[in-house]
Amino acid sequence: MQVEAELKQRWSAGEVPGWEDRGLGMVAGSSSIGLDLEAFDSVEELQSLGADRLKEALQGLGLKSGGTLQERASRLFLTKATPLEQLDKKHFAKGVIAPSAYKTAEDTKKAEEGALQDRAFQTRQADSHLWVLLSANVGMPQP
Repeated sequence: MQVEAELKQRWSAGEVPGWEDRGLGMVAGSSSIGLDLEAFDSVEELQSLGADRLKEALQGLGLKSGGTLQERASRLFLTKATPLEQLDKKHFAKGVIAPSAYKTAEDTKKAEEGALQDRAFQTRQADSHLWVLLSANVGMPQP
């Protein structure tokens, strides 16, 4: 049961190797925007970055990246206080899966697939570690 709880926690955090996007393909927020929004106190301050930099940051979050400088800055500033999971899907670019869409039957299926693969990965790592210990103690060559 503890292993299952740990897996659910890692799955929710997007930390299962190879399943960071929970098997959903392009997911909003799946790439880093390389920008510390905490350093900005207003939309006007964000505007100082320029339209191109705001566009890159919005695209990195999977959000619509068009519009005026003011609109882009406002959209990005919205993410400072509002988690992506709580944003209305109208803010997301076409073809991007909003994080709120994770709670579907398909996600449950993907979670089960990811869990199986993660268990296999964890078992392989444990076996590899044991082989190293055995080899060191018996003097056998590693495969």
